[in-house]
Amino acid sequence: DPAEIDLLRGKLSEQIDGVLKDKPAVENESIYRVSVAKDGAIVGYKSENAGTVDRTSDELLAELLYKPVGSRSPEESLADFRVVFTPGGSVQVAPW
Repeated sequence: DPAEIDLLRGKLSEQIDGVLKDKPAVENESIYRVSVAKDGAIVGYKSENAGTVDRTSDELLAELLYKPVGSRSPEESLADFRVVFTPGGSVQVAPW
């Protein structure tokens, strides 16, 4: 559903912006594939850069990662997003 994807993209952007302002800018462009649940929780992420992981962006996503107390349904539908951290300090979030 495009409207739901757009809503989740907005939630993801807000979460990242909320913690990004306290972090230094990345040195190199960092691209991540981020999986988001229907409630907006980040349930996984993976670096898509060939062999390079930027520590700042990796720590930021680890900080936002949902850590379940119980368990989430394995059948739960997820939305994947392309998150790009740029050296200028901006973040681009788009559906994967």
